Amino acid sequence: MAVFTYLASAFGYPDILDRSAAEVLPRLFQGGPSLRTVWFVYGALPLIFVVAGAASARILERGAPGLRTLGVGAAVGAALAMMTGLLRWPTIEWTLAQYWHAAAGSEKVALAAVFDASNLFLGTLVGEFVGEFCTATWFLTLAIAWRREGRRVFGGIGIAAAIVMAVAALRNVTHLVDPIAALNNVALPLWMIAMGVAFLRDGSRSAAAG
Repeated sequence: MAVFTYLASAFGYPDILDRSAAEVLPRLFQGGPSLRTVWFVYGALPLIFVVAGAASARILERGAPGLRTLGVGAAVGAALAMMTGLLRWPTIEWTLAQYWHAAAGSEKVALAAVFDASNLFLGTLVGEFVGEFCTATWFLTLAIAWRREGRRVFGGIGIAAAIVMAVAALRNVTHLVDPIAALNNVALPLWMIAMGVAFLRDGSRSAAAG
């Protein structure tokens, strides 16, 4: 959340994603090494999902053993997809920003085409759609496991969070889901905090049980 807040104030993220190369690349270049470093940090954050996905294997094995492989695999897949989308900023887009700064008018047309293509494939398709759909799948498997363990209310909230995120992932396909996407921006961090608390409590109970 802290990194996201910094990018929002220093770079206009995520609203700037809808802007053209002529607006985005100069602003990225002006941010300098400090902005690039923050993007590297932000791009590495999804690695947390790899750790959390592995940690969730015990919960899945206990409550929904048939979903264990799917759940852990979805968490790892979400991490890889999101990192791919985010790390394009301090790598591909940063390189484009440097070339843009020294480019002439005709050269900027080609640079803008590369910028749009990388945003569409790495950002919209891989980072957002695949990453978020995999995350929703992981949420769903965990929620089912918790419900089968008897934590029906908490599991039900998890199922709702998974559905909201899966629908929100379609925001680049249709604007009909924009209200759901706005809801997801609030529900996602709250659910991840709740999951973290659940993981800690589960670990404490396991340690107490020897």
